[in-house]
Amino acid sequence: MIRLRKWILGVLVVITVTPIIALLTWYVAFFLPHLNELKAQAKYGQEIVRPVKEALYPLAIAAEGEKGIRIGAIRDAYWSVLSRNNVPAVRRHINEWLWMLVSYIHFDEREIFGIWANCALLGCDKGLPEAARKYYGKAITEMSQRELAGLVALIKSPTAFAPGSKRSEKRIEVILEEIKPHNSSLNRDPQQQVAASRRLLWAC
Repeated sequence: MIRLRKWILGVLVVITVTPIIALLTWYVAFFLPHLNELKAQAKYGQEIVRPVKEALYPLAIAAEGEKGIRIGAIRDAYWSVLSRNNVPAVRRHINEWLWMLVSYIHFDEREIFGIWANCALLGCDKGLPEAARKYYGKAITEMSQRELAGLVALIKSPTAFAPGSKRSEKRIEVILEEIKPHNSSLNRDPQQQVAASRRLLWAC
């Protein structure tokens, strides 16, 4: 009976420890080597949209949500970093999921927004500023709020929400409608405006 208990205890220890060791091995082998590159992408992304961050960030939140921005940022960054490798589909999906989990350890909302802005639509190191020139023919700093909303709408599907299309216009209206309560509350309450500005500074 004692031997059976020891055997069961040993099996439980192996079952518990093995996944932990596997995750740590994956973390060291497949994520940490790319951390500095991801940090650089985050920093660069924050810089390239800094002139329009106050207008762009609320639109991004309205369109994608914080979780959607994180998912999109990590997915695009993963493809950028590992597109040079022929990764099997199953392993790719597992890696994306694990990257998503560990992103909460290494990246705050501000950095995630930077990666998202840097990598969305056209790939990392091009991102939204290049997309603005491609789809709207102008610098992102020259775009109106409505055009920025259209740029954000493109991220869901550049084909379905192409600028000037009916679906794009409808999507833009939805995004702008989403940020109206936010803007109205800030106009009524100066203290909320200060608090929101601080949150925006942290997030961008």
